[in-house]
Amino acid sequence: AYKETITKEATGNGRYIKQSGGNGFYGVVEMDFLPSDSISFESKVFGGHIDKGYFPAVEKGFIEACKSGGLVGAPVINVKAILKDGKQHTVDSNELAFKNAAILAFKDAYMNAKPTILEPILNVSIYIGNEYLGDVLNDLNSRRGRIQNIIDKEDETTSIEVLLPEAETLDYVTKLKVLTQGSGYFVREFYAYEEVPAQLREKVIKENSLLNK
Repeated sequence: AYKETITKEATGNGRYIKQSGGNGFYGVVEMDFLPSDSISFESKVFGGHIDKGYFPAVEKGFIEACKSGGLVGAPVINVKAILKDGKQHTVDSNELAFKNAAILAFKDAYMNAKPTILEPILNVSIYIGNEYLGDVLNDLNSRRGRIQNIIDKEDETTSIEVLLPEAETLDYVTKLKVLTQGSGYFVREFYAYEEVPAQLREKVIKENSLLNK
């Protein structure tokens, strides 16, 4: 369940212009996209270059574009879009034209905004017998686990609190049973999205491109 986001500001231009004999489509936008803590939209267009009535269509196009990023096709989160300028036509401009222009502007800017992949991190509580602690900790280290707490209990059991990438937990039920001779168990809950380490990013992109072929 990957997500994507951007790490720097970038500008994109979108031109959706089609003429087909009758009324056509005409929408031109210039937009900035910058990292944020949510998906948001703002217009800074002044001087009547674009009628205010088209602003919602631009926002709708931006939100639609965020459904699929350019790295692995995952939803894009935490981006602010600012509509800076644009052009309209007295006859051919309409909401669909400006919606599609916003989508094109987002795609134009995306790779220049240094996109990255985010992965879900889980807060995992593991319960094992004391004698298995060393093996379990070694395995967690190999899974990029970040130990938060270890509690040695009076009944000769140990609980481990660890932050673990979800991608590293897919076979963990089986592995923990093997390491603890069937006695260990764990519970987990979502913690946060964090950036995939640089050394693993290309692997994730390659694996997802093969899945999407």
